[in-house]
Amino acid sequence: MRERADSWNREFGGDVEFALGPGRLKLIGLDRWSHEPYAQTIATAFADGADPVGDRYTQTGDLKERIARGEYSWKMFGGDWQLSGEAAFNTLDNVAALFTLDSAGDFVGLPFPDGTGGVDEDRYEGLLSFGHPLGKTLSLQIVAGAERSTIAQTGVDGARRTFVRPKGSVSLAWKPSARFDVSAKLRRRVLQLSFYDFLGRVFLDNGSQNGGNAELVPQQDWTLEVEANRRFGAWGSTKVRLIYRDVQDYVGVVPIGEAGEAVGNVAKARAGAIDWTSTIQFDPLGWKGAKLDTRVLLQRSRLRDPLTGERRQYSDFTDTLVTAEFRRDVPGSDWAYGGGLEYTHIQPSYRLDQVDRIYEGPLFDSLFVENKDVFGLTMRAEVTNLTNGRSLRDRTVYEGRRDASPIAFVERRNRLIGPIFSFSVKGKF
Repeated sequence: MRERADSWNREFGGDVEFALGPGRLKLIGLDRWSHEPYAQTIATAFADGADPVGDRYTQTGDLKERIARGEYSWKMFGGDWQLSGEAAFNTLDNVAALFTLDSAGDFVGLPFPDGTGGVDEDRYEGLLSFGHPLGKTLSLQIVAGAERSTIAQTGVDGARRTFVRPKGSVSLAWKPSARFDVSAKLRRRVLQLSFYDFLGRVFLDNGSQNGGNAELVPQQDWTLEVEANRRFGAWGSTKVRLIYRDVQDYVGVVPIGEAGEAVGNVAKARAGAIDWTSTIQFDPLGWKGAKLDTRVLLQRSRLRDPLTGERRQYSDFTDTLVTAEFRRDVPGSDWAYGGGLEYTHIQPSYRLDQVDRIYEGPLFDSLFVENKDVFGLTMRAEVTNLTNGRSLRDRTVYEGRRDASPIAFVERRNRLIGPIFSFSVKGKF
């Protein structure tokens, strides 16, 4: 298999802020362009002289984004106010082609109309925010507004649709002392779509294909976040975030027609997370310059599989992440050393004819030594994966749709990664 993905990018942006009337006005502009050619080829030659077999998929996408935004802030009625407006104009022009290898060894084109087309979006947003202290230790912020977007798709089954969706948030922050604070925020979010998802796509390495879907809509959710921070002075700090999302129009792979599949929407989904990070300083114990940073992320999600109706988690969802990173800057010297551990667990991805889990590790380690003044530069030597983390895959492929077909084959992959050695030089010249 041969795969090539390139990208050429250009971006111009800037902002200006000045006093205007009782407040201040900030104007922001952004112009971004990206040219993204991609090609994937799979070919097999046989030692007995039989005709070679193979396929090739290519696509070239040109993405453009232009954003103009204004923010006006002022004080009134004892609080902080801000009125913001944003206009965004996004486009994708994509040309895709599919080929198969003939007996002469030439790639011959096949019909693939779903992959070629364009997507345009005109999006406008307006928000009004108000922040006000409710006491010496409690403050409130309210943001309310809406987003209006018009999405037009050209190509097979092209469509033009307009959406108006509310957006905003309500936040409470409580800080009873300099070492402890708690905040809670309820948000209404509207996520952005990848324009490529409207069009067809072929994945030769998996033997699968997405059809085009002009009915795709952005994901929305109600998100509740609670965060608590506790500082322990010279000993360090800890932070806990609790997150819950009630999702509408979750974006995933769904059945299309009698045998097809495409990126589409699942009506309802849910997700929750506990994210706990801490820093432990060892100076009070007499171990000067040493610290340990840890993170524990536990996530769970739930939706009804759009094919089987069974409850499952999101595709490719990281449900567990545990990291620990140690560093010591040796007092009175330019030397530092340390290392880390990381454990990750990922849910499988689901398509109509297969369940596929691709992951690495699941445990990785690292060790490093660093000098912060080698002719004014910082030099660092590091070795990763001494514990032999692997590249792994567990894949089950069915003869047809997995809710009504027998298993065609099972793939198990366990590849060596080996230790990784790196050396970096950082500084200003």
